[in-house]
Amino acid sequence: MGLVQVILGPRQVGKTTTTLKLLEEHYHSNSMYVSADRVFNPDHGWLRSNWQLALQEQKILVIDEIQKCFNWAESIKALYDEAKREKRQCTCVLLGSSSLEIQRGLSETLTGRF
Repeated sequence: MGLVQVILGPRQVGKTTTTLKLLEEHYHSNSMYVSADRVFNPDHGWLRSNWQLALQEQKILVIDEIQKCFNWAESIKALYDEAKREKRQCTCVLLGSSSLEIQRGLSETLTGRF
């Protein structure tokens, strides 16, 4: 089981643009990009449905603006641990710009998974 990849940085530095370019050039048909910015009140259900779809289709899941999802760290931890127990692999990349909020979730909840 791979680790969750996390790309952090201030707003407007090119995280999304760079990631989308990388996906287009190297993983086009094998990736799935979703943005919490495009959803009203993204929550565990939204994360779970996207995670499950990526698992089923064996795609790299890229979640942009992860910090906008309610309880995002706990949700990702639960989904990651569930996939690990089931011996299923979901490659996941999280993009975030609210560094303090992201750092808290990574250090408190996702230790050893990213």
